[in-house]
Amino acid sequence: MTSTQLAGEKKEDKRKLYFFIGGVFIFSIFSFWLTSQDSFIKVVQPLLNLYTYLSSKILNIFGYATSARAEYLSGPAFSLEVKKGCDAIAPMILLVLSILFFPAPFKSKPKAILYGIGLLFLLNLVRIISLYLVKLYVPSIFDFMHTDLWQIVFIVFTLYLWLRWLRKESNPAHAQN
Repeated sequence: MTSTQLAGEKKEDKRKLYFFIGGVFIFSIFSFWLTSQDSFIKVVQPLLNLYTYLSSKILNIFGYATSARAEYLSGPAFSLEVKKGCDAIAPMILLVLSILFFPAPFKSKPKAILYGIGLLFLLNLVRIISLYLVKLYVPSIFDFMHTDLWQIVFIVFTLYLWLRWLRKESNPAHAQN
């Protein structure tokens, strides 16, 4: 390979990197702007209701007398409101954009996106259920769990999902299939 070809490949790699970073950045800003609009609650409300419904059903399996009414998960002692922002949409958007804009063949992207969204959905159910239990048993750490710990968990898990997909994409055996 000549130095001119090598320089051309480096330039192409740089262009792909800029496209990836720029695309994810621009569409993330647009997506977060869109989700911050008051009208977006109409779109996300059914998802919030589903989270509370499923959380209540799971808690009831374990003997907790809970009920779900719209975005409220209620028990004998208190109600927990699952609001916009507690829906895991932000990490889902970030994962989808990171996969879509990464310069890799499109073939594996839909499966990775569906898999990632499903896992983030399940993680959010775990989050809601755990926050209900924390508020019930150790209310003094609820704010920390809600605003600090779970935010970090979602960031790390989203990054993990993307890196796992990226590693699979860069595997030569996978590329041949």
